Amino acid sequence: SDISGGNLTDFEAFDLGLSHPTHFETFTITVPFREATFEVPGGAIPTPDFERFFAEDGSLSELANIIGPIGFGDSQFLPNGFDLPYTIEFENSSTAESHVGEVRIVTQLDDSIEPSSFNLGDLRVGDIQVRLPQGRGFFQGEFDFVDAKGFILRVTAGLDVSSNTATWLLQAIDPLTGEVLNDPERGLLAPNDAAGNGSGFVTYTVEPNAAAATGDEITASARVLFNTQPPQDTNTVTHTLDAIAPTTTLTATPVIVGADDFNLNWSAVDDPGGSEVRHVTIYVAEDGGAFEILLAKTQETSFFFDGEAGVEYEFLAIATDNAGNQELPPVGPVVPSDDSGVNLGTLPEVEQTTPPDFGVPPEPSPEPSTNALFLQALAGIPAQLPNSGRSEFSSTLLPARAFATGIPQSHGDIGPMAIAQQPDGDFFISGGANRGSLFLVDAAGEEVGDPLITLDEPIFDLAFDLDGNLWAATGGGPLLQLDGETGQILGAFGEGISQSVELDSNSGMLVVSSTRGVEIFDPQTLKFTHFSDIRVGSLAFHPDGTLWGAVWPDRGEIIRFTPTGRAETMLLFETRVDSITFGQVGSDLEGLLFVTHNNGPRGAQGSELTMVDIVTLQTVTLGQGGTRGDMVITTDDGRILISQSNQVDVISPAVGPRVIATNPPLNA
Repeated sequence: SDISGGNLTDFEAFDLGLSHPTHFETFTITVPFREATFEVPGGAIPTPDFERFFAEDGSLSELANIIGPIGFGDSQFLPNGFDLPYTIEFENSSTAESHVGEVRIVTQLDDSIEPSSFNLGDLRVGDIQVRLPQGRGFFQGEFDFVDAKGFILRVTAGLDVSSNTATWLLQAIDPLTGEVLNDPERGLLAPNDAAGNGSGFVTYTVEPNAAAATGDEITASARVLFNTQPPQDTNTVTHTLDAIAPTTTLTATPVIVGADDFNLNWSAVDDPGGSEVRHVTIYVAEDGGAFEILLAKTQETSFFFDGEAGVEYEFLAIATDNAGNQELPPVGPVVPSDDSGVNLGTLPEVEQTTPPDFGVPPEPSPEPSTNALFLQALAGIPAQLPNSGRSEFSSTLLPARAFATGIPQSHGDIGPMAIAQQPDGDFFISGGANRGSLFLVDAAGEEVGDPLITLDEPIFDLAFDLDGNLWAATGGGPLLQLDGETGQILGAFGEGISQSVELDSNSGMLVVSSTRGVEIFDPQTLKFTHFSDIRVGSLAFHPDGTLWGAVWPDRGEIIRFTPTGRAETMLLFETRVDSITFGQVGSDLEGLLFVTHNNGPRGAQGSELTMVDIVTLQTVTLGQGGTRGDMVITTDDGRILISQSNQVDVISPAVGPRVIATNPPLNA
């Protein structure tokens, strides 16, 4: 279900057509499902009122907790100039009768904290994890879990500098009404269980401000508000700042005047009210050279140094206090670290944001397939291996052989990458040390020679448009327009174009994968339109015109896009999916989908090629024991081309011999 009733306006509606490009931005506004009225206040816009969240009496609860940095001693001393990590934990009571639809967390920063140092960390709510970009003091985003959980997760978090209040608002949005979900059986937090499905956390870091002094207390607490329960207050954590590093006085006295042996004596003191000196590290340099550690992290105050005749020595002492502040060396000398370090604890991190769940794939039909080629493969009879020019698959169910060989590899044992067939039947194949070399290969296959051209950008995928222009995805760079004969770059458009470019033969548009999801590119206007936030590693058009994709980076799921850019799972594999392609209409491969699974160069199982009957969604392993499978395409004459580690393989159905000529001619 879509929140909006229509699509966002396209760029063309605003393009002024001037010499300077027109800039515009579209966005969605969610309003209540019921009749809504809007009042525009006169004068200045009022500042946010966070005091209202503290106005109601709260209760100290075990369901809310704050964890601060690890300090030293009973006073919990903290050093100056370091990120201080804080984690606020919360949970829905295990005895609660309803899910929580909205969670708000508020915390007022201590006066000793520098507001500009506030940085958000990762968060978790229930079984949904959100990895936030680093270095952000504010974040707002929506995450689609409609198919899996029946709601959209909306996250709004940041610091209001005027009140020094940090707040997180986590909401489960009903996709039908646009309002916060109010359903006892659905929401962000279920009643908590042993697996923690009803719990969550938010994190942040801060630093003391420049005015903070040794002895200042830094306190932190938070309030957690659920839409289903009274406010819950966390415990209060209190630390003491040690704002200044200790200082050291060192003397080096020759044992005998003019001798090379020295008595070293030093004393170190911390600033009044500080955490006291922890240890001192003594450094020595010979004849004006670099300093090296003589004594590391010692608590002694003297040392006898046995020197060598004729060597000039220089000594240096650097102290560290118990909070972790370390004395700075004099200007000029560079000293090696003594690995004193500061352990203030760490924030809980999540590997990645929980990917959207696109639902359960449909079950394969129990009815037998009617596709002749699929039924042939289903019989499981291995094809005979050729005597020469062998495929890199160890076995296949259809005849397979080497098609294009001699393509140099890049790192990771990756040889050929992109494959695209020219209108005349020959092929462009990318590869080489930077994956940016283009090789022109005869329609029948051959050993390649020198590349036709080597580009600065790697080429991950290639596609021709309806006008014969060649387009290339560059693994995160621009979309390149190439000359369809020479491979020369004719233009570069956008950025973040990742692994796949596919022609929509019905509309003439190109669909490309990007770091933002999926984009539609018009080869005529040279403009992009954002289509979906779902990231994919491969795209292909079904014969019915719908767009399919292989989800990335959590490979294993093949989805079908709706016209509005949402998705539904069609196939789910236990092995990673790298590339997909449909058999071309009118060929022997019509009605089939081909899926590559790249398990790395000559892994324990090797790569595989799966054949799918698109009517029944039944599958069969067509090839196994391969070396890679980064790209698979089909041709209009019924061939399957797969990029392996060292070559491109071709798989084609066995066909009977055809008479191509007679001598003398027929009826002569």
